[in-house]
Amino acid sequence: MFFLILIFALFFKANFYLLGFQILNPDEAQMISNAIGITKKGINFLEFDGTTSGLLNSIILTWPELFNLDITFLTTRITQVFLVSLIIFLLFRILYLQKNKISQIFILLSPITIFLLTTNDPDFSHYSSELLSTTILVLVYLLIKKDKEFSKKTTKVFAPTLLGLILFAKIQFFPVAIVTLLIILVEFYSKEKKISSCYIPLFYFLLPKIFFFTLLLLSGNLKDFLINNFLFAYDFISFSQSKNVLYEVFSSSKSYATKSVETGFKKHLLLNLVFHTIYAYFVFFLILFYKLIQTKNLKIFFNKDIIYSTCIILSLIFVILLPGKTHRHYLIAFLPFLPIFLSEVISSCKTEFKKTNTKYFKIFNYSLICLILFSSLLETKKFYSQKFDRNIFKRKNINFDSPKIFQYLFADNEEKKLYIWGWMPEWYVLSYMAPSSRETISEKQIIQNNQRNYYRSRLLNDLEKNKPDLLIDFVKEKSFRYNRPSQNLESFEKLKEFTFQNYVKLKKLNSDCPDYFLNNQDFKLLNSRLLPYKFKENNKDYLKLNDFSVTGDICDDAVNFSSSNNEILELQLYNASSISKIMILSSKANTKKIDVKASIHLNDSKIKEKNIKLNLFPFWTTLNVNEKIKINKIKLNIKHLRNNNGGINEIVIFKY
Repeated sequence: MFFLILIFALFFKANFYLLGFQILNPDEAQMISNAIGITKKGINFLEFDGTTSGLLNSIILTWPELFNLDITFLTTRITQVFLVSLIIFLLFRILYLQKNKISQIFILLSPITIFLLTTNDPDFSHYSSELLSTTILVLVYLLIKKDKEFSKKTTKVFAPTLLGLILFAKIQFFPVAIVTLLIILVEFYSKEKKISSCYIPLFYFLLPKIFFFTLLLLSGNLKDFLINNFLFAYDFISFSQSKNVLYEVFSSSKSYATKSVETGFKKHLLLNLVFHTIYAYFVFFLILFYKLIQTKNLKIFFNKDIIYSTCIILSLIFVILLPGKTHRHYLIAFLPFLPIFLSEVISSCKTEFKKTNTKYFKIFNYSLICLILFSSLLETKKFYSQKFDRNIFKRKNINFDSPKIFQYLFADNEEKKLYIWGWMPEWYVLSYMAPSSRETISEKQIIQNNQRNYYRSRLLNDLEKNKPDLLIDFVKEKSFRYNRPSQNLESFEKLKEFTFQNYVKLKKLNSDCPDYFLNNQDFKLLNSRLLPYKFKENNKDYLKLNDFSVTGDICDDAVNFSSSNNEILELQLYNASSISKIMILSSKANTKKIDVKASIHLNDSKIKEKNIKLNLFPFWTTLNVNEKIKINKIKLNIKHLRNNNGGINEIVIFKY
């Protein structure tokens, strides 16, 4: 059953988002970069700081290492599809255990299944930090339901241990774990009428924390963990820019930020499939409630199982609202417990339903499912799905290798380290370079919070210990979240001093592009390897092809060709030299691999010619030459690039 669901999920998800390299949510990239850091020993896992995401979210993303694969967006989104499939399967098992008819299970599972498999909302298409905690909560609920007598070790040992792990997955959902544990403890106490019956499940709930806290204490990282997770959680709520949104929505005076958030959220309330799914379950509940009123048996709602599922739902609502944010992906934990609750109600009042005509009840429910299905068919047309680059990916485009996009800067194949100032963790993923800091975003060092000086001091210690080979300042005008000059690298005086003492700033043309700082030694090696060149055509736009900038998501650093460009792009070396290879990076405008004819020349004499297919961004295309003979010209026939509105981001030439 599980593998059947998984196959269906992969079928629906095997599209542009699963196979591509587009950033759906920066949080996903943050967790991947932390996983890369763990496997490449950038940072000790005991020094881990995932901001609001726990260590376990990144650990489970490291599974490709077992198969000698890179940790990429593809492997991470396969993990997402796996967990989504597992949640659906666990829900099926729970509803089946409650002795619901197959038709009832179909009705209750259809909305959430349709939503999870067909949504184009980026908030639910990426690997979110809520997924693992949600899976644990649903699995524990299944274990509880399977042990009706509360006598099995799975309920006494395994379930509490799993709940104890939630603290290290997503601290936001730890209160829900406590509520679920209380359900287990109440059941054990009511069974044996002894407080001692609660000791074993309580011990196993605490066991993961005792074990991990001991490791933290012995390594000297306990204080840091407590500051990261508890003090920061408080600051996260207290200093949040959107902390007042939920209150202001219901008030007459609203800030500009609140108005924009409110407008966007209202749009989602009307059009987003996730809310259509919630509405469907709410209507199901109203129908059930109406039928129970008819039978005059509202005592059903005091049923133990219904009370338990209600407590979990209320605790989930509490933790979702507590941060004061409007992040839709928080709802991923809330959704599975809606069909569970409704199933509990149906299971508790089967005798009452026999007294009423269920024909119209089923017709109405199936009509609701049809409406959800209709909404899902419109997913590609909805406003939030337009964020996707709708490239057509074929089987040959499936790539489990990292692009290693900054490798052109380094002379050797040794593993390098990277630090990014700002909130652009996706470049850790695209470079496959280990983060030099325990945090892969600079939020704690940039925003005002009570512990900022501590976080800044800690960052400097990390950089001194794990010296990055490349340091990038991503705080630019079009960057995510942090984009003001007052927030850039130079605003942190000690970091500025560290950077300019140990690194060389690479040239660039566009001030909107990130600043690259290369380690002094690596810069010397790079200079010794590179061959400088100019263009025959006096086109200032072409200078972008030789400016070291390859991070074109926030600035214009690529050349997209059109009929106004000549068919031949000629590069002229300043001095005739032997070359080893030419590396070309496609523009993001390229939607398919495009043919380019490359030829090398000495004056007017053609030495070698080769047809190459340019890989899609962010993969480099390498033309190996390895000719001892000296050349002074390289000609690229860009006819097909012109015809397909394609382009080139960067061209690098290396000495033989």
